[in-house]
Amino acid sequence: MSQKEPTLKNCIWDILKSADEETLKEMLAISELGKEYLSIQDEQYKQEKRNLCSMLNFNTTKPIKYDLIKAIIGKMNDAITEGMGIVDKFRDMDKYPRQLQECVKALTLALERKAKELKDEEWRRSLRKIREDNKDIELTCEQSVKIEEIIVGLLLDAYLRTMPKNDRENIVKQIVNNLQRYASMESVDISGVNVGYILTHGGLIALRQALGFNFHILTAIVINSIWSYTGALLTGSGLSLAVNAMIQRVVATVLGPLGWIIVIISTLVLVSKLLNPREYDKYIPLVVYIYTLRHNVHKTIEALKDLPE
Repeated sequence: MSQKEPTLKNCIWDILKSADEETLKEMLAISELGKEYLSIQDEQYKQEKRNLCSMLNFNTTKPIKYDLIKAIIGKMNDAITEGMGIVDKFRDMDKYPRQLQECVKALTLALERKAKELKDEEWRRSLRKIREDNKDIELTCEQSVKIEEIIVGLLLDAYLRTMPKNDRENIVKQIVNNLQRYASMESVDISGVNVGYILTHGGLIALRQALGFNFHILTAIVINSIWSYTGALLTGSGLSLAVNAMIQRVVATVLGPLGWIIVIISTLVLVSKLLNPREYDKYIPLVVYIYTLRHNVHKTIEALKDLPE
């Protein structure tokens, strides 16, 4: 196990080094503007915002990669700790896994309110269990990788559970088909796993435990399934106007089909309504970026497109 201090810098610096400069500029814009940036639909305007953030932070439109990474880490730390004062100094909030733990707590509390609104008691129980399971954690960079997965799982699960019922059922069917294709290609036996039932009632984390796949592979399969279904309906009327609008403004993002995960955070207004000064809209989306970079999820999605029908 790594002995290095699990600060944000130590846990994510090497991951951010793997990103290209345009991705880093987008991450910087999110860390600076949060929901304001995520809600922009026009890609040209988003580009202007990215350039403006770079110019304001470095007094130049061409900052070097080191500067971008350093600025992103600084702003992430500020987003999660500013305004909390002396209390955080005694809670190891300078540590990345502790920061992620706070995000899990905020997300599960916020989504519990949504689950209550939807009268989805199973979802509420699942969220409470996730929060309880992550109350006591090891403060290591290795642990932070696991919690990144939980956060991505919570967002994916929230997206699926809050979709119109017909769309959700169709996407679940697509996920089942894609998982079966993947399992066949990799000679993995999933015949004893009721994927649709577990996904509907237990969510992604429960499904991952049942399948035993690496989570980033399951994530890629789910994202690819959602994109295949929703992308095909962009010109039709199968999806609600809100979902259509969201997908349309995601199409041109740096990470392609992964971008919709980032956008979803802007819809989780319940998080912002918590009595808490932490700026989750500037922090949680970047955790998703870090996760996708860490596991090369976009490359896995591309590979899945070549699966035989």
